[in-house]
Amino acid sequence: MQLKHPELLWALLLLLIPIIIHLFQLRKFKRTPFTNVAMLQRVESKSRKSKRLKKWLLLFARLGLLGCIILAFAQPFFANKTALTKKETVIYVDDSFSMQAKAAGSKLLETAVQELVTTLPDDRKYHFITNTKTIRNATVKEVKNRLLGWETQQRQISLQEILIKAQALFTKDKSVQKEVIVISDFQKEAFEASLDSLQDVQLHLVQISPDKQENISIDSLYLGEKVNQQLELVVKISGLSQEGQLNLPIALYNNNTLIAKTAVEPLSGSLGEALLSIPVDQPIKGKLTIDDNSLTFDNQLFFNIEKRPLIKVLAIDDGTSDYLKRLFDNEEFEFTTTPLARLNYGSISQQNLIVLNEIERLPNSLVDVLVAHQKNGGVLAVVPPTQIDQPSYDTLLIATLNSRIQQEVEIPQNVTGISFGHPLYQNVFEERVTNFDYPQVSLSYTLSGNAPKVLKFANDNGFLVNKGNTYFFTGSLNLDNSNFTASPLIVPTFYNMAQSSLKQGDLYHTIGTNSSIDIAKTLDRDDIITLVSTSYKFVPLQQNLNTKTRLSFFENPETAGIYAAVHEKDTIRHIAFNHQRKESLLEYQSLENLNATTKNNSITALFDNLSRNNEITNYWKWFVIFALAFLVFELLIQKFIS
Repeated sequence: MQLKHPELLWALLLLLIPIIIHLFQLRKFKRTPFTNVAMLQRVESKSRKSKRLKKWLLLFARLGLLGCIILAFAQPFFANKTALTKKETVIYVDDSFSMQAKAAGSKLLETAVQELVTTLPDDRKYHFITNTKTIRNATVKEVKNRLLGWETQQRQISLQEILIKAQALFTKDKSVQKEVIVISDFQKEAFEASLDSLQDVQLHLVQISPDKQENISIDSLYLGEKVNQQLELVVKISGLSQEGQLNLPIALYNNNTLIAKTAVEPLSGSLGEALLSIPVDQPIKGKLTIDDNSLTFDNQLFFNIEKRPLIKVLAIDDGTSDYLKRLFDNEEFEFTTTPLARLNYGSISQQNLIVLNEIERLPNSLVDVLVAHQKNGGVLAVVPPTQIDQPSYDTLLIATLNSRIQQEVEIPQNVTGISFGHPLYQNVFEERVTNFDYPQVSLSYTLSGNAPKVLKFANDNGFLVNKGNTYFFTGSLNLDNSNFTASPLIVPTFYNMAQSSLKQGDLYHTIGTNSSIDIAKTLDRDDIITLVSTSYKFVPLQQNLNTKTRLSFFENPETAGIYAAVHEKDTIRHIAFNHQRKESLLEYQSLENLNATTKNNSITALFDNLSRNNEITNYWKWFVIFALAFLVFELLIQKFIS
């Protein structure tokens, strides 16, 4: 047993007062003469025995009364050692999209916050954190409305990141017991198994689970074939695992107007597919929707199709450029070709892709303009002739690839290696091809340096190397030297070079991943482009280049939707954004795989356990009751014992 005010025990010395009074009570006796003394002696003998008993009982009652009063004011109690330790507690509540799943008809996030509000004591201060928010040192009563207003969002952090955030909130006082309470559904995506917790920190895990681990989502969208002036949209659906979902409807909206509706066709496993058609030349601010009662963030997918600006391609050509004309002679490109002698140097800065084709000698003035062009965001592709002026080419290569020509190789070689992860060939091949009709090159050059090889020969020398915005073929592409222009590789190689020179954007961008888009508009130095939706707007990172403005995205925007790119009051184009789908798969980590002080399946159970461990049993009320009992005992003595 312990005392809240042990210093009051000094008052027990006051117990000496009734002892002194009872044991050393001084009385003055008055003599009264009587005629018969014998009778008085018998009465006196009986009276003395009665008074002695009464004295001792009164002394006991008064000592008990005074002692109990003193102990009551000292406030005795019983508690565990941890109950007396000062504590700092950080409460983490997972507010990622997976917390939209439902249990007993309510979203997991709503359930967690409501339990916290009703369970936490009003007088104790806590730190509250989520994946994006922090509330420092506040009682639940002070921040109740803020807690109840929390909404789910995309960002998801790991348990290690949670502990780091909590550590930043704790004081450096080592006498304070530090606690971290993690309330989450513990998706496998974010919570790794067998994680070591922080030293000197008690970690309490609370896993709240949905009633059903089922969720249907719109996974992705891509363009299919063009048939009779109709463009096919292919929609991928995931999570089709329940009965009764074979005819799941999916709707297509253009600017909130329903334009098509169809049913999802099941594929293998839990996957499904839907095919929709739109007119080929029709701009569309599209939204696909399904109806699913689990997670809601992945029930819609935004996309945007609009007329794209032409990509400007200039071929500086002293050889034959027939293959280039075939590649770029369509509605996507503005293709021009000119011999070096007639080149207008001023037009280079207005081009997106420049193909330097079969130029024997490069003037220094041309090299300077080409280097400036690729530094300002333009793409340069160099195809050398079979006979070159090496010093002039070395000047260009040193400035762009940090390389130079080493030697001429006159042995015919096959192009056998493809860098499938390079942007030129991403999404080009369904699988990694190792046996195909290899293009052959009769004469080529070897380069110094370590510029990445996009295509290479069997001896590992590069045929197409790339660094930054510069691509260099190490051999001529004319038919006398190579059959590369007849190879299927020629199309994706040059087509994707041109596409990279003006990144016009995909059907949609994914929030939280690095992406960029080029807008064919040049801005003044202080001008900005703002992206605006119906409920949110932001200014993206932007870079002004010669012929375009490059917008880059990562964490912004915060909400999915179709955004208008606005310069001053003019809308330049629209860009669609969607949330990542990694939380759509409802797979959870078992708490058995995580190290923690306690593991619980409800918030109430955790705080009940903590309350028992921190419970303080007070006994002062019992001492007040005992004091009253001694008082009643004294009154009874005074009344019934003469």
